[in-house]
Amino acid sequence: MTRYAGWLAAVGLLAVLVLGISWRACSQTPGSATPPASGAADPDFPRKTPPKPGDWLYSFKERGQTVEAYKAECVVRKREGRETIILQPMGGLLDTHRDTLESVREYVGLYWSCPAEVAEAIPMPEETYEKKRRQYDADRILVDLRNRVPGKALAYFGFCREDLYSEGLNYVFGVASLRQRVGVYSLARYGEKDAKEDGEPIFLVRTLKVASHELAHMYGLEHCVRYECNVNGANSVAEMDRGPSHLCPECLEKARWNTGFDVKDRYGKLAAFYDKAGMKKDAAFARRQAAKLGR
Repeated sequence: MTRYAGWLAAVGLLAVLVLGISWRACSQTPGSATPPASGAADPDFPRKTPPKPGDWLYSFKERGQTVEAYKAECVVRKREGRETIILQPMGGLLDTHRDTLESVREYVGLYWSCPAEVAEAIPMPEETYEKKRRQYDADRILVDLRNRVPGKALAYFGFCREDLYSEGLNYVFGVASLRQRVGVYSLARYGEKDAKEDGEPIFLVRTLKVASHELAHMYGLEHCVRYECNVNGANSVAEMDRGPSHLCPECLEKARWNTGFDVKDRYGKLAAFYDKAGMKKDAAFARRQAAKLGR
């Protein structure tokens, strides 16, 4: 069993993602470019279908988080003096994936409309290594990172190439806290760096999906259960690959409320990034959304 991080045991600083909140229809807020939840179906934003054995929601019975609940509960919000995403390379990541981390830095800055920068590399915390498993304990790494969070960091995000696990799970792509502004993420499970699938850079696509997903958790978003969305949980690489890179209308509204971006402008910038990265499907999607918004 794996997890597309964020579902965490109820221990210490880690926030539980399942809060038992029932869904309610939400109305459109001033300045929002996302449709009300009760609006007509948009083929670009399909609803979740019943999970199958092996899927995340088949194993974890999450009920989701409304836009109103998010706004009431969110404690990590962009503000003056605390608006920077800081990517923290760990171990030997920069020796092999410096260019990947630069792509992540540019992407998450556009995705979340926040300045993003790369910190000086730090070693992997030796006390978090489990010799019998030959893996690092992701939850213990979060504790180490929590003690390093820079004051200006809206999100402080550890990146490594070492394999991670969490108690009760064989491995994790990463984990993040809903309230402590920290997360950690591994590139270990994405295949060869230069691999392509259907002409797209599959390693980079997976990397960017998980990076933006983990940041969603650091901003207080719980797993999305209503739409096919970047904030869906995933129990495997295959399930991750089936999911989209984009946010659904409800999660997009949560992100817009938090960081204050212009939705059309964001889509335009993301389309340009996707073009440069060779992510043709995502570029076409972003352009369609920008065109829908007009002007």
